[in-house]
Amino acid sequence: MSQLTPSRSAGSSDQSQAVATPDSNSSLLKVDGITLKFKGVTALNNVSFEVKPGELFAVIGPNGAGKTSLFNVLTRVYQPGSGKIDFNGRDLLTLRTDQLSSAGIARTFQNLGLFPLMTVEENLLTSRHHLMKSGVFSGGFGLGTSNREEKIHRQHCLEIADFLGLGPWWDRLARDLPYGIQKKIELARNLVMEPKLLLLDEPVAGMNQEETQEIAEVILGIQSKMGIAQILVEHDMAMVMGIADRIMVLDFGQRIALGEPSQIQTDPEVIRAYLGQAD
Repeated sequence: MSQLTPSRSAGSSDQSQAVATPDSNSSLLKVDGITLKFKGVTALNNVSFEVKPGELFAVIGPNGAGKTSLFNVLTRVYQPGSGKIDFNGRDLLTLRTDQLSSAGIARTFQNLGLFPLMTVEENLLTSRHHLMKSGVFSGGFGLGTSNREEKIHRQHCLEIADFLGLGPWWDRLARDLPYGIQKKIELARNLVMEPKLLLLDEPVAGMNQEETQEIAEVILGIQSKMGIAQILVEHDMAMVMGIADRIMVLDFGQRIALGEPSQIQTDPEVIRAYLGQAD
């Protein structure tokens, strides 16, 4: 494995010593028999898996395996033809997309969705709207309750920014910042929502080795310091094998393997799916 891939003991010196340990007796997310079809083409075929609280769960597979379709089902973009999804005791398939942040689910995208003419601070504050209680009237006239609430939300955003190393760019416009920093802003916008489950859609796509190493350490920090469960979809196999607790492998919409990284690396079906041969 590459030296640039962090292990469980890697990371910045201020990270906590122990990684959050998932509770083996509970599930934050339980996906049961999800099937999704488009005009006869099966994107997902009877896919089932569970994610524990605080777990770093990865989904990998060749192009067209169904990874993005799975994320789109979890974020209510697609309605599956069959199956059930339980999230934190709620039927996820009854929720609308706009209800997910309040339910505790956040998703990053491979393509950045920042407000380019807003500062880092403003980009982060926009993601706190579902947690704000002050109405339009009190906010517009700057009444005491609104001012106090805004200070609390701004302080939380600043703490997340510092956690991701964004402090030096706090007052800078997003469009003026390097790509790697913009990816961190995208991640920070999701963290300030205070999610229970964070969906990471190719977080290191387009990054060099140093940037990939840094984001991988951030992901481990989110787990160890914040205890947030994460589902990671990523093509960088060295990174995935170095940080994931468990990995699910999809191929042509079907689950072909599920286990710890050491099991996945030697699984004949996984090798066949990626290399087209058994050994």
